[in-house]
Amino acid sequence: MQKIDELFEASCLQFSVPLKSDNFHTYIPIEIYNDTHRFQFLIRKGKKSKILILAGQQRVYLTDDQIIRTILSMEDNETEWFLAQFISLYVGNGVQTTLELDKTKSTYTGLPSFPEERDILLFSDTNIKLSHFCFLLNFIFAKDQCWGKMSNTPNFEKKTLCKYISIIDYYHNASTYSKAFLKGLGYPVKYAQSSNYISTQKAFKEIDCVEKFDISYYL
Repeated sequence: MQKIDELFEASCLQFSVPLKSDNFHTYIPIEIYNDTHRFQFLIRKGKKSKILILAGQQRVYLTDDQIIRTILSMEDNETEWFLAQFISLYVGNGVQTTLELDKTKSTYTGLPSFPEERDILLFSDTNIKLSHFCFLLNFIFAKDQCWGKMSNTPNFEKKTLCKYISIIDYYHNASTYSKAFLKGLGYPVKYAQSSNYISTQKAFKEIDCVEKFDISYYL
């Protein structure tokens, strides 16, 4: 992630743009791969970084809420596969994933590729491969791992996983533990009874959500 900042700063200098400008963005290609698959995304870098899926002429950005809704819209066995992988990754069991950015390679722990390839439909009516969706998630997890180390924030890499596990378990399995956990964070379980109304930003804003989360209920 430091490399992304360096490339952004170089672009700002090239075009004589202040680093804190709200209106300037640069696009940085990044490749992610494991032993079986390889895929390229774009990073839209400004004050914040957003990862864009390349699908034909489309450039698609997915929020956490849209990612969760996509997983919940899959076949039951696929939703359960993702949930199991998130739980496994939370306790430190993942597969090696490589990110390549401007010829610089970094290795992180992420998800394996989905065992059976197929297309999935995103909210934008964009079709992508399940393996590419896994790579999108792996970039998110790599970013969390990197930021946790850079900011010296314990368990930061578990924050997104905690969100995905509890929300998916609540909607897919009607879990009483996940419901109680989410209610304790201020998630509107009374009103958001349908996965169409997922809104996680406020509930998972603080890092202490990880401290309140007990992964043993899912093992």
